[in-house]
Amino acid sequence: MQKEITFNEGKLLIGYCENSQDISVYETGMYTEPIKVTFIPSIEMTEESCFEYTNENMKSIIKEIKIVISENNVFYDNFEITFNDEFTGYSLYKHHLNRDLLIVSSTLNINCNLKKRI
Repeated sequence: MQKEITFNEGKLLIGYCENSQDISVYETGMYTEPIKVTFIPSIEMTEESCFEYTNENMKSIIKEIKIVISENNVFYDNFEITFNDEFTGYSLYKHHLNRDLLIVSSTLNINCNLKKRI
């Protein structure tokens, strides 16, 4: 599933699993990202300006992620989840006139470790 949140200068996409998702694909190592968060600017942003903008909005971004996790707690209770509190993965392109590197999208690092079953 995916949740989209609109910000003044872009949109946040939260890709997540629902409670009905089969946990076994994570237990076997077939899949490794049970939640993925991507920011897509709606204006031209450099890596630095995107970093600053997402950091300024980090509290509301984390809050939105926690809402998604709590709504799907049956699934996410199987994971230990920690946030790195910064967007570090960037998809870039060069501006056709001034050759500046601009952001297409940026990804938030979230550590999701499967809890050991007893």
